[in-house]
Amino acid sequence: MAEMKKRHQDKDQEIEKMKILSEQNQKLIEENDVYKQEIDGVKAKLSEVSEKLYKGEMDRRKLHNQILELKGNIRVFCRVRPLLPSDHAENLEHVQFPNDEKSILLARTEESHSGRESKDQRKYKFNFDRVFPPRSSQQEVFQEISLLVQSALDGYNVCIFTYGQTGSGKTYTMEGPDPLDDTMGIIPRAVHQVFNSAVELKDQGWKYTFTASFLEIYNETIRDLLVDKTIKKEHKIKRPTSNAVHVTNRKYVNVETVEEVLSLIKIAKQNRATACTRMNESSSRSHSVFQLKIEGLSKKGNITSTLSLIDLAGSERINKSESRDRLKEKHAINSSLSNLGCVFIALANKDTFVPYRNSKLTYLLQNCLGGNSKTLMIVNISPKSDSFGESLNSLRFASKVNECVIGTAVANRT
Repeated sequence: MAEMKKRHQDKDQEIEKMKILSEQNQKLIEENDVYKQEIDGVKAKLSEVSEKLYKGEMDRRKLHNQILELKGNIRVFCRVRPLLPSDHAENLEHVQFPNDEKSILLARTEESHSGRESKDQRKYKFNFDRVFPPRSSQQEVFQEISLLVQSALDGYNVCIFTYGQTGSGKTYTMEGPDPLDDTMGIIPRAVHQVFNSAVELKDQGWKYTFTASFLEIYNETIRDLLVDKTIKKEHKIKRPTSNAVHVTNRKYVNVETVEEVLSLIKIAKQNRATACTRMNESSSRSHSVFQLKIEGLSKKGNITSTLSLIDLAGSERINKSESRDRLKEKHAINSSLSNLGCVFIALANKDTFVPYRNSKLTYLLQNCLGGNSKTLMIVNISPKSDSFGESLNSLRFASKVNECVIGTAVANRT
């Protein structure tokens, strides 16, 4: 009897436990429904925020493009390099900087008819979109052009090139001596910005792919700087369509990281033609053209663009006592730069015919100079007094470029 009573008690306890567990389970189900509703609400808010982010990004791109259009499609910056120990402690009296960051003034003391130095100074003032005095750092220069580089991720073709005489700091500005410290130039800084921005835009549904190439034009011959010098291939410029430029046998490299691009830049630097000149111990004797093709994919649309970063060879006076090879080299450089000048003069004058095909450089850069591209020229100036004539010529040329209007660039979107 006692045993049966104990069994009933155990059964009642078991039923009570089942009841409690059932109530707990029901409570969990109800809580789960509440959590599910909250999760659905969060998802809806995330979708809404994502949509607002996308709209905000589109608005930012539109405003960013309007800012650049107000500044002009072809802009010109001027940079004066600092005096070096090899300049033998010259002064900078002949180069002056008004306090508006957009003007530079060259001053030269005139000689009298007797050959004596007079107290009269002849002054030449030039205005540009931005002027960087010798104290300007690499970061200050890049900070001013970072908005332009950002345009490449928005689907705009972007072209930045340095111009000036030998020894004026063009390669320092474009590449820098070290791609890993504060002295890094425009190319490594632009690569860092592009890749970092691509990572940020990934959260907004964008996926980017990058393809790099690096050419040089030496003595009117195109060379591929990413290919071993011992491998000889002929490179020709072709234009399959009015908006496309194709170089035969060019090596394209798919890149996924900044480090991969910097490695390619190092290879190209080793393969580039340089020589000791009267103005520079290691002068670049060719035009180098680094290009990064950008393709962006998203659910809302796709973009394609090309970022072109160009370091032009420096102009230099012809000395007939030099070797035949060096004379040929200088003549090719000066002729190429002269043809570049003719193109800009034609653009400034709004001529119906622009002589792009007169040189490999202008033919290769036809889309950048007169097509669908946002273009910036950085004219580099040496502060040395014996470079006054070359500096004056460079600034006059840059002023002519600043007068060019090539129309409004259009983003390559589909």
